[in-house]
Amino acid sequence: MKSTGFKSVAKVYDEVIGAMDYKEWTKDLLSLIKKHKNIGKKTKILDIGCGTGGHIEFLEKEFYCVGVDSSKEMIEAAKKKVKSKVFVHDMRKIDLDENFDVILCIYDVINNLPSKNDVKKAFGAVNKNLKKEGVFVFDIITKKAMKGMNDFQIQAGHTGKNSFIWENKYEEGIWEWTFTVFSPKPDGSYKKQVETHKEYYYSVDDLKKILKDCGFEFVEAVDAYTLEKPNDDSDRINIVTKNNSVL
Repeated sequence: MKSTGFKSVAKVYDEVIGAMDYKEWTKDLLSLIKKHKNIGKKTKILDIGCGTGGHIEFLEKEFYCVGVDSSKEMIEAAKKKVKSKVFVHDMRKIDLDENFDVILCIYDVINNLPSKNDVKKAFGAVNKNLKKEGVFVFDIITKKAMKGMNDFQIQAGHTGKNSFIWENKYEEGIWEWTFTVFSPKPDGSYKKQVETHKEYYYSVDDLKKILKDCGFEFVEAVDAYTLEKPNDDSDRINIVTKNNSVL
């Protein structure tokens, strides 16, 4: 089944999928960035796959920020939350009229790309929008975490006026999840909307090669939760790179 964009999911994203402590998450990301780059009030940050603006909400208090996401519905939700410029854009084709000191790509954004060729296109686009010696930080979900989603095959719940069913399946490096949202209509009935998404496994070694081909220097990989060296128990890995050539 072909993946669909984040549409109906946007209605419940912050309460279900995106129910994270973005304040602490942002602090961790900034701590990682500061290890490798001096940043201050004039630092320009681009958040690719910004979703509903969870990270920008805290980043924009200190830095100039821009956010892009491929989902119109997610961007509309972000506009209600943040003051920074946010707009719809495919990360594989980003070509903005300004360059950035730091580019973030967080919360499975890379895993949503269906092939290594798509990843290469995305990294190439990042390179064009990142200043020389700029820092690019992204994360990936591990195979262990993907396989673990089979332990949560079906989840259901309510948030606000909406109800949802979340179904998960992992097979051969692909995590497929289907999200069904039931939204109330004025006549008392419910509108049913179904989205299917696929996330694809990429190893750190896979990504190192693609990064090198796109002009990046691999700096380090850390467990996203402990900020220590990744191990077999890691569910999410942050990868830090620098732009050492302009393509």
